[in-house]
Amino acid sequence: MSKIIPAYKQYLTRITEHAEGGPGAYDYYAKKILSEMQKVIDGDQTIEDAAKNTPHINPKGSGYKVLNYLRDNVINSYPN
Repeated sequence: MSKIIPAYKQYLTRITEHAEGGPGAYDYYAKKILSEMQKVIDGDQTIEDAAKNTPHINPKGSGYKVLNYLRDNVINSYPN
C-alpha cells in the first residue's frame, strides 16, 4: 500500500523544482514561497501571513503563471 502524500507537500515539491532551476526571477519567487511556507510549518507564522508575504507576481511568462498557481494551491491545501 502506498503512502498518501498531503496535497500541500506535493505542491511544495513542485515549487522546490522551480527554486532549484537556477538564478532568475522564477527561482527567487519560488524560494520566497518555500521560505514563507517553512515559517508556517515551523509555527512561526500563520498561513494567512504567508499568503500576504507572497503576493502574485506579474505573469509575463508561463513560469510566473505556474508559480502563482502553485502558490495558491499550496496555501489553499494547507491543513488548518
